[in-house]
Amino acid sequence: LFVGMPLGMAVTIRVGLFPIVVVVGFIPFLQTPVWDAIERAADRLNWLTALARWRARFESLARTALSAGASLPRPAPSERLGDLRGSDLAAGLARGRVLFSTVLPYVFLVLILLSSAASVGYAEVPEPADDALDAAEMDQSWQMFAPDPIRTTRWYVAVGTLEDGTQRDVLRDAAVTFDRPARAETTYPTSRWRKYLKNVYGADNENHRSYLANYLCGNWNRTHETAVENVTVYQAYERTNPYNGSVQAANDFELIEYDCSGAFVQNE
Repeated sequence: LFVGMPLGMAVTIRVGLFPIVVVVGFIPFLQTPVWDAIERAADRLNWLTALARWRARFESLARTALSAGASLPRPAPSERLGDLRGSDLAAGLARGRVLFSTVLPYVFLVLILLSSAASVGYAEVPEPADDALDAAEMDQSWQMFAPDPIRTTRWYVAVGTLEDGTQRDVLRDAAVTFDRPARAETTYPTSRWRKYLKNVYGADNENHRSYLANYLCGNWNRTHETAVENVTVYQAYERTNPYNGSVQAANDFELIEYDCSGAFVQNE
């Protein structure tokens, strides 16, 4: 269930390495039946020999680390620990291990599922449980997906005026058009570019727009014979009804007009 969601995101939306990071983050929490199934699959694929070699390497590294740790000076035991009998201490540690490795994870799993349901109006979280989720910073919110899907599609157009008088989108090396692309995510070179351009659009980052325009000028001139003299960067958007696809609003905003021929100038 939990791994399926990021895998579904990986094949349906472009969010960079996020789905992979989420899946890797779940690995330490996989239970024994999962590892048993993986071992059976590895046996059928004849991977056990290679896995055994890697296991031997890790065990060797662990023994080396433990032997190095044993040689370090240890603090003297406190009087309280000295008064505890070995059996009582072992029993307490065993109970604590069960509590922290089994009981608490299941409790928070139930609370997280309940909080997820509450975020879309299907349940209510009791106040003590809500306080526990807030304290652990595990309260859930699914506004990205529900109950209202994202309505606005945004993309960027960098109109470059070349020295021969023609215009070109110097961000995508394509003809200039403000029409909504069939897939807006393909207009960004990478997911990091998408995040960067979103930040540059923010009002608090207006002074960074000069760096963007200067980069577009330099990158184009390094890779093309016909130099660009001026770049104007726009953000275009289209707001649609997610249920019937009708366009509710569409416009574009000029972020910066930049002269590529002179020295770098940072707009205030």
